Amino acid sequence: MNLRQRVRRLERYLPQFQPPPTTLQRIEALALEKVSDEDLKLMILMGTDAEAGIDRPVSERELAVLTAHNARRETEALKMGF
Repeated sequence: MNLRQRVRRLERYLPQFQPPPTTLQRIEALALEKVSDEDLKLMILMGTDAEAGIDRPVSERELAVLTAHNARRETEALKMGF
């Protein structure tokens, strides 16, 4: 592997070579930190189903999780001055 390839590999995997997160990414990350493990697993399951094309009704629990997450996003955005 030549030097250029090594540098590219390092840039791809080391965080100091990654661009800083955008404001929206920071808001999402802060909001996700406040999600419980159980709710996060449910959100991942919903995303996986959506990516797989599984069309099913959203349960009351899922709706409550999404509503709470959206509220957390709004709270974090307000804290950042939006």
